[in-house]
Amino acid sequence: MMEFKMGFRSEKRVRLKAGMCQPRVVGSVGAEPFSAKLRYTGANDVDHPNLIKLTVNMPHIDGMLPVVSTRALSNFELTLSPDGTRVGNHRCSNLLDRHEVQTRHGFLTSDHDATRRRDGDAGAIGETSPYQHSAALRGAATLRFYRNLNLEACLWEFTSYYDMSELLSDCGGTIGTDGQVRGPQPE
Repeated sequence: MMEFKMGFRSEKRVRLKAGMCQPRVVGSVGAEPFSAKLRYTGANDVDHPNLIKLTVNMPHIDGMLPVVSTRALSNFELTLSPDGTRVGNHRCSNLLDRHEVQTRHGFLTSDHDATRRRDGDAGAIGETSPYQHSAALRGAATLRFYRNLNLEACLWEFTSYYDMSELLSDCGGTIGTDGQVRGPQPE
C-alpha cells in the first residue's frame, strides 16, 4: 500500500495491486509512457482557428499524479504548492488551473467543454464510476483535472491550444530544423 495526500484534505490509501487500472506491462500494446502530438488547426477550425493543438496522452497509474509541463520538473513540493513560482515556471502546464493560466488556453478542461462532453458531443471522455465526476467528493479544480481522465481506457488526455508567439515566449519553445540543411538549388 502507498499513502498520499489528496487535495490537502485527508490521507488516502491506494492498493497498488487491486486498483481500477492494471499496471502496464513493458513491451505490450498501450504500455508507452506517453505520447505527444502537435497539429496545426488551420483557418477553418471553428473553435480554435490558426493555433497549434498540443495533445499529451499518458496511461493512468493508480496513486500517481500525471504532470505535463514544457519546463523541467524539479522540487515537487514547491512545484505542487500554490506558490507563485509554480505559476511562473510552468506557464504551459496542467499544473495550472484555468484562473492561473497566462496563455489563451490551458490544459485543464473548462466547464464549457465538460458540459459538452457530458451531453454526448464527440470526444466525450467516459464516466466509468458513479463518483468519478462527483462534486460532493471533489472540488471544482479537482473535477476540472479529472475530466481529462478516461477511466475506462485508463488514459489521461490533456489538450491545449497555443499560437506560435505563446509557444516561443511563454512555453520556452524554439524553432529549429530536423537537421536538414538545404544546399544550393540546381539551376
